[in-house]
Amino acid sequence: MRFSQVLLHLMVLFAFVPTPASAQFTVREAGFVEIEPRPFRLLHLTDTENTPATLARHTELLSKTRHSNIVLVHLPTDPKKVAAVLKSIPLPTDLKQSEFWLIAPDDRMIPFDPFGTLIALLRSPIRNEIRGEIAKSLCTVLLLESTDEFANRRVDAKVKRVLGAFNKDRSKLDESLHHDVRLITLSAKRREQERWTLWGLGEELASTETPKVVVLFGNMLRAGEAFQGAEWADKDLLERIATLTMPCENDPNQRKLFGHALPFGIEQDWLGDMKDTLKFDPQSKDARLKLTDLWTKAGTKIDDKAPRRMAFTKLLDGFHELDPEHGGDPQHDPNRPDNDFFPVQPIVEPADPAKSFFASTALGIILFVVGLAGWIALAATTWMVERSRASTTPPKPGV
Repeated sequence: MRFSQVLLHLMVLFAFVPTPASAQFTVREAGFVEIEPRPFRLLHLTDTENTPATLARHTELLSKTRHSNIVLVHLPTDPKKVAAVLKSIPLPTDLKQSEFWLIAPDDRMIPFDPFGTLIALLRSPIRNEIRGEIAKSLCTVLLLESTDEFANRRVDAKVKRVLGAFNKDRSKLDESLHHDVRLITLSAKRREQERWTLWGLGEELASTETPKVVVLFGNMLRAGEAFQGAEWADKDLLERIATLTMPCENDPNQRKLFGHALPFGIEQDWLGDMKDTLKFDPQSKDARLKLTDLWTKAGTKIDDKAPRRMAFTKLLDGFHELDPEHGGDPQHDPNRPDNDFFPVQPIVEPADPAKSFFASTALGIILFVVGLAGWIALAATTWMVERSRASTTPPKPGV
């Protein structure tokens, strides 16, 4: 058999090696698909729906909220009719005190002046930064600082330690993640400027005595409840972030990560611009149907041997709390400077003899093919040289 024929057979053989099925949505990707939208609602109460002035105001508001998660709703001022439409939302005792009301996804309701406050509701420096981060990376972590400076520094160090551990191995969980997850800090001095960011998170405008940490992803969604204070385990935050890289499935624990969104609005369709990054259109009907199917079908058995799941398990198993008895923090030593009380010790993993150059399955296959091809080529060359010698050697006399 000729060498070229042997090589062709090898190519055909490896062309039919089974490959993993096309990946489904990750939790992070599913966060961009609005299957059960719970937008903010701007309620306009008026009995003059069709007058030129009312229509002009509606047109202006619709234009300003076009690319946002704010929905304009018009209702008559009759409280009974409003209650019939809004149903479970508890209405204010004096509904007629304001022509406009803003309703959050969790049904909180406050008077609102859209012509003086709408721009601040739609965008702010912090929310612009959050949107930029979640568009290019897995998520972002928001630290709401408190009046307690010691606690703020303590939590800042905890979060940065967790992010350092995750960013180090993020490509092992998802090769498409090319940017680190970053920490964004909302200081106590900026709370007034970010009043609508805080309101969207269900927070009061006044500074609190304990810092809070919020994970945000997808359509500015809050990934679960906030971490309050500094006594939470570092590994809990690491697990929540890493879970966003896992395949989306019908899992109650995963569904808890799809919290309410922050109010936002931009001058262009940013979700449409995300199509190239996500490799699918998050606004398409096909994406919504696919996610609906994932969330309604029976849960499948988790494959612990899947590379992504193994990387997830290894990441968590290799992460150690600095002091489990104190929420992952070392005890504070008053004799040490405050800016050095929380050293971040690098985690040195013991050498694993199994981690050799030949440990990779893919690399092993490549080396096997190259080695086999080399032996075949050597054998073919040797045979051709021997044949050539035999044909050129003159016969001995008398033979």
